Amino acid sequence: SGLAVRLRGSVAVGLVLAALPSATDPVDVGRFVVAMRELAPRFGGTVVVRNGPLPVKQAVDVWGPVRGLELMRAVKHRFDPESRLSPGRFVGGI
Repeated sequence: SGLAVRLRGSVAVGLVLAALPSATDPVDVGRFVVAMRELAPRFGGTVVVRNGPLPVKQAVDVWGPVRGLELMRAVKHRFDPESRLSPGRFVGGI
């Protein structure tokens, strides 16, 4: 990617955290996230943007592809049909 990426994680739980410098252009962050999301499924993984400034969150889908999204929407609708509890704060706008 040409970006300075700091990594840490745990082999025991299969978690890797990647951090980019705060001055990284949001477009470059988006490209990095897209590239990682293309690679992650090969290892049974996913990529989620845990933290970032607003311009990054506007440029990138922080959750990415999510399995079971329709089921989650159905459960949310079943127990909160008027969307009063934390509307739009979860994956897929749930």
